[in-house]
Amino acid sequence: MMADALWTPNSNVMAVKLLIQREFSLDTNGFIDLDLCCQREITECAVAFNLQFQGSIDCDQIIEEARRQHDEASLETAPELDSLIMAFKDCSC
Repeated sequence: MMADALWTPNSNVMAVKLLIQREFSLDTNGFIDLDLCCQREITECAVAFNLQFQGSIDCDQIIEEARRQHDEASLETAPELDSLIMAFKDCSC
């Protein structure tokens, strides 16, 4: 998407590029820096959450893995949450 915004004149994301350019006073070098920072952030988050990507970064794969981890964590914590809810309901405070 970033390459599309940077290098394709009739891109669908050109409006977003112009908005970012105007709001943050970015030139081409600024967009390249933004792209590199985003890549670094994604890589750091992947390491922090123990995500391993095959080849290049795939946003759909990131979203799917995040969903899987969320669902797994929800199932693990559901009994604890139920216990807390029951404790609050039983409280006569």
